[in-house]
Amino acid sequence: MKIASLRIARLSGLVVLAALSVFTAASAALAAPHSTPVAEKPAPATAHTRQAPRYPFVIDGVRYTPDQISRFDGRDLYFTVDLAQPKRLVGYTKKTDFDAAVARLREAANGTVTTQSAGQYIQLYAGDELTGDRLDVNSPWGINYLAGINRGCGLFGCAGTWDNVASSIYVNGRVTVNDGIEYTGSWLYFSGVGWANLSWYGFDNITSSLNVWW
Repeated sequence: MKIASLRIARLSGLVVLAALSVFTAASAALAAPHSTPVAEKPAPATAHTRQAPRYPFVIDGVRYTPDQISRFDGRDLYFTVDLAQPKRLVGYTKKTDFDAAVARLREAANGTVTTQSAGQYIQLYAGDELTGDRLDVNSPWGINYLAGINRGCGLFGCAGTWDNVASSIYVNGRVTVNDGIEYTGSWLYFSGVGWANLSWYGFDNITSSLNVWW
């Protein structure tokens, strides 16, 4: 009987200790102020990954292969294309150098465009090879926010906007397409008469503004 009583006493003591521990933990939890987990800062935006053009290209006088365009990820570039030589893609990292190149192209092209300056225009297409929805823009007009221009509209509404959908272009004169709104971001300048798929120059489905020059 003494042994049994001792075991019961010990067991009772363990139960009391366990209950006391639970009570202490619960009291501490109630006493602790409520804290909201701190939200982690969002990760930095991934640098813009450039599309590889179809042709080798030149940047600031240095020739590169199409896959080397990744060297310029996250940077704005300024390209020129003379449609008389559509496989020649020349670019610059400085806007001032680009402006000088455009001036030279304009001077060289004097008299070669088939229409008067006021009659110059472009046709932007949603598909390759001048297919799909079409947007006509005459000089000297520009569109600084293609997300505000609807396309493919019919009886049951519109297919969407012109932001980031252009895949080919017909040019009669001079035009600049930009991958940013308000004529910002990277620039692709065409001069002359002819058409092109924008993927040839790494600009497929990224045009957000454009300007048809005099």
